[in-house]
Amino acid sequence: MVGFVEAEGSFYITTKVRPSPTLQGRMSHGFGIGQKLDPVVLEAIRRILHISTKVRHEPKHGYYILDTTNSRALLNVCKFFEGHLKGMKSIEFAFWKKSLKFRADYTKLLDAQTKLRSLRQLRPT
Repeated sequence: MVGFVEAEGSFYITTKVRPSPTLQGRMSHGFGIGQKLDPVVLEAIRRILHISTKVRHEPKHGYYILDTTNSRALLNVCKFFEGHLKGMKSIEFAFWKKSLKFRADYTKLLDAQTKLRSLRQLRPT
């Protein structure tokens, strides 16, 4: 499962709905994983990590996705992957996990989001 998440998983910070263009949005950490052919694999991961969100199908793009921003599920993700990821994904995970302590600080989360995105640009394609 660790290898699958290294290849297909994503640790991210997202901006939730903004009430107006002049006000700041709310930021949230998230974990997502996509799979083109088999939702059963995602369902197994959902159960192992105790993620309450359902696996959903994205017909526009033709793949299945498991995605959560639930704080309890994210703690389960942290516990499961701590010390197990390798390479660039381990750096993304460590940075993402460290930024969890800034949940209430919009400015720090915005900076962390920018840094996470720049880390992804460094990955070979």
